[in-house]
Amino acid sequence: MYPISEGQIKKIHVIKAEIRMSEEDYRAMLKGMFNVGSSKELSFQQAKKMIETLIKLYKKEAGLTPAQLSRINHLADEIYKTNTYERVKECIERNIGYSVPPSALSKREATKIINVLEGIKKWLQKKQK
Repeated sequence: MYPISEGQIKKIHVIKAEIRMSEEDYRAMLKGMFNVGSSKELSFQQAKKMIETLIKLYKKEAGLTPAQLSRINHLADEIYKTNTYERVKECIERNIGYSVPPSALSKREATKIINVLEGIKKWLQKKQK
C-alpha cells in the first residue's frame, strides 16, 4: 500500500476549502470513510477515493438552481422595487461576506440569501400593519 502523496494532501485541502466544509465535518468524513483522523494517515488509494468524494460534493454544491435564482429575483422585486440588482448584491455582500451577482452563488449561499430576503419581506409586512 502506497502512502498519500503531497499533491493529494494539497488537493484534498483545496477542495475542502472550496466547498467550505467545516473542520468538524471533514474530520467526521475521514473517520467515517477510512477510520483515520488526518488525511496524512490515508493510503494513496484512500486519498484518491476521498478526492473523488469531495469533487462530487463540490459539483453538487457548486451552483444555485434556476428555482433559487428565480426566488431571489422575485423576492428582490417585492422588497426593493427599484435598483433591485444592486440592492441584492449589497444584501449578498452583507450576508455572505463578498459581492457577487446572484447567479454566482452556491446552493447553500442562495438558500441563506432567500431566508434573509424572506425575513425582510415578513418584517416589512408586519411594519405596514
